[in-house]
Amino acid sequence: MKHQFPMIALLFAGGAAAQVPQLNEASLAGRFHFVYGVYQRSQAQTTMGTLNFDGQGHYTASAGSVTAQGSYHIDSDGTGSLTNPLDPLQPPLSLRLSADSTMIGGSTLEQSVAYRHDLLLAISAGTQQPVMKGAWGGVTFLYSPDPPLLARAGRFRFVFDTNGNVNSSTWTYHQSDLDNGVPHDITSAGTYSVDATGIGTYTSAQGSKRIAVSADGNTYVGIDGGGAPEMIFATRLPDGAANSAGPVGRYWWLQIGAVTPGGANLRSSDYSWAIGNALQGFEGRGLARGSGWGQFIDGPTGRLMDLSVMLGPFSVNADSTVDLAFAGLGSPGLGVLSASGSTLPFTNLGPTATANYALSIGVRAPSFQQTPGQSVFLDPNGPMQVAAASAHPFPFAPGTLVTVRGAGLAKDTQVTAGTPLPMTLGSTSLTANGQPVGLMRVAPEAITFVMPWATGGAGRIRLKATVAGTDSNEITVRAAPSSPGFFSASGDGLGAILGTHADGSLITADSPATPGETVVLYASGLGTLATPVAEYAAATSADGASMPVQVDVAGVQAEVRYAGAAPTLPGVYQINIVIPPSAATSAGANVRIFEGYASTHPKVTVPIR
Repeated sequence: MKHQFPMIALLFAGGAAAQVPQLNEASLAGRFHFVYGVYQRSQAQTTMGTLNFDGQGHYTASAGSVTAQGSYHIDSDGTGSLTNPLDPLQPPLSLRLSADSTMIGGSTLEQSVAYRHDLLLAISAGTQQPVMKGAWGGVTFLYSPDPPLLARAGRFRFVFDTNGNVNSSTWTYHQSDLDNGVPHDITSAGTYSVDATGIGTYTSAQGSKRIAVSADGNTYVGIDGGGAPEMIFATRLPDGAANSAGPVGRYWWLQIGAVTPGGANLRSSDYSWAIGNALQGFEGRGLARGSGWGQFIDGPTGRLMDLSVMLGPFSVNADSTVDLAFAGLGSPGLGVLSASGSTLPFTNLGPTATANYALSIGVRAPSFQQTPGQSVFLDPNGPMQVAAASAHPFPFAPGTLVTVRGAGLAKDTQVTAGTPLPMTLGSTSLTANGQPVGLMRVAPEAITFVMPWATGGAGRIRLKATVAGTDSNEITVRAAPSSPGFFSASGDGLGAILGTHADGSLITADSPATPGETVVLYASGLGTLATPVAEYAAATSADGASMPVQVDVAGVQAEVRYAGAAPTLPGVYQINIVIPPSAATSAGANVRIFEGYASTHPKVTVPIR
């Protein structure tokens, strides 16, 4: 089946962000408090200490009586690496640096194995006693495999006064040995103390905790005072009512958690607890939901997987607590949004969602602007897969429709008239590893193009724009054999899918798919084709993807009759599937792609009746 729709409907143009210059080792300097958790099925441990960065790529770590030295590296986009501060024999940690360089998160995820999962949280340390007075909110995560096994996670809101008291009337948690993990609401009254270095303790309904407070007095990390393997993260909340609809800008998403046997997500096992962690990210637009990218280790296979992700819809309450209809891991969540909007800690929990015990933190990531006198600028974090709206460091497969963002990228807005795609549109061109790309659309703030087939297997792709003879800065993105994403009707890779019936009419709520029907779904990022297509051209007939493609509808594997190029539409793929005959009536059944080491999130849907 071959169906066409206006090409312009597939183009995504995002705004260019601007705050800080490019980053390097000098961006990370001074003393930081850290909490580091290592979790395995058979053992778990959390450690608190300090990291002293010299701004030149070297650090000293101290934890109790142990002192160690190591090295670190910061890339221009705010990612980086750090040698393991507690065990130099372990792989280095992949780092994520916050927008203001006052917080880092890290994990050995990208080089680790399925049985060992870790998370590092570090915040800048001060030299004066922080003022704790006011409202704080955060999340806790505990997983102790020692018999009897215990898992616990929750969202809290504390109020600290000036007399050493800390109280909570909003604390929701669940615990594996308590009523089968259903949510519980409790209150708490305790005391606290913090010294001039920012180190302190507080008592609560869940025992005594050790904490370390940031230099600006707006964040603290903590562990259990009795030695249980617990991680705690909290942020300062507004004094008055919240005035935000949701996060704004680019956020790193740091996550670690445990899943009960039989839990309904990719990391679960039918027979034992599964531990997992992820380095992810999302873009918030001050709206009710955000979309993004992620990496995690698939528990059953131990493979590092790429996936597109989403969060929300968000409901920000007057007290700055947040309810998430979807918080990853196939479940809703509870969280808080900081006074500055720069952090969103949350956990996976709802009345019927009790299988996941997790700690997640959204941390505002660096954004960039051109240097003085620079007229053509590519945002290092701007590249985005058009269909899924998943941005770098989400990888890009050859043949993918991609948008890069920045400033001064064109004199005006122009759209290509057809194929072969032009290498220059107006006065704008773009190269990928030195090769001109085929352009779809150019505008002052964004360029949309098809990733060249020649980038397959490149590992890294260097991008550079040229406008009227003036070059931009060069940026680098990851390459991958596949990086799939569905097009959605809303254009942001979320919600109702962009698909058609056999007669070419759109699938809508008023014209849903039916069980047993063959439908056409549109996507991008499926990678190379069985029969190579020339650069800048579009396939003229059916041409299947080189890698096998699996599609699940409401968790049931669908029959895939064709997955490959959408003829005449460069950068676009179509997947013809049979809606499973057993599919139940649904206003929005989740649809997912699994291809190689990549998958899509479950929040693109198809109506079935």
